[in-house]
Amino acid sequence: MSKNVLFVTEGSKMEPRFLENIRKLYEGEFYRDYSLFRYNTNLHRFIDQCFDGDDLIEEIDTIAVLKACRTSEDQSVLDRKFTDIFLVFDMDSHDSVFDGEKLIQLMKVFCESTDAGKLYINYPMMESLKHVANPWSCDYLDLEVGKDSIRNYKKVVGEEGSKCLKDMGKVDRRLFDRLVWLNLLKADIILGGDGNVPDAGRYETDFDLSEICRLQTEMWMREGRVRVLTSVFSVIDFKPQAFLSGLIKEFGDSRHRFWCFICNRWIRKSIAGRNIINRDFDTRQGA
Repeated sequence: MSKNVLFVTEGSKMEPRFLENIRKLYEGEFYRDYSLFRYNTNLHRFIDQCFDGDDLIEEIDTIAVLKACRTSEDQSVLDRKFTDIFLVFDMDSHDSVFDGEKLIQLMKVFCESTDAGKLYINYPMMESLKHVANPWSCDYLDLEVGKDSIRNYKKVVGEEGSKCLKDMGKVDRRLFDRLVWLNLLKADIILGGDGNVPDAGRYETDFDLSEICRLQTEMWMREGRVRVLTSVFSVIDFKPQAFLSGLIKEFGDSRHRFWCFICNRWIRKSIAGRNIINRDFDTRQGA
């Protein structure tokens, strides 16, 4: 059966560009055609529409909730029938109406694209995709942000992110694969693993986005910080087995984070040593 897919994005610029970049990079491995609904307000306004006071509405009609949105100009899109609904939102934990308990409840419902929909959350925001100082190291796996940084997060990312990620439209397939690989490792760590890329079987049974949401939200409420993580999983969900096997073949499954550290340190030492040799050679040549 052919799929009629709806993507719901929080914003009208960055998230739609993100989806379009994925479609171009993974031609034939991502949804060729999909409808787009730009919600134009944040996750917590969406949550409000899904609750009656403190109680989550039973059997949420996602399309009806979206139609109640008065900030979008895409209303006509919602008149179509969809087989799958995917929603891409930021955690926005700094929002004045943030309610962690409601977010955790909602995420348990929005876990299946053919039902209410599948919700992907960026922690703390979509800009986290660029918050990688060096995509070829494993430093990102330990990256967290606290309350002081989140209010100026875009500026923080601009200062700390790699230059090669400034314009995501220029990122090639291999670099984007690497970003997906890093986020998979980090998600596994959040879930209590050692930082491994799951095979398709474990991804579909144990890779629980609602559990990631619970752990991230509880960490925020308890400590005022959150682990940086991006919602790149939509590209995996199209064909998990093919995508994950290709990713593991390209970068390994990283069962031992120790080797990331050793290789990273060896590369830095090699570069430093090469620079010393070149400097000495240049000095001798000048003599």
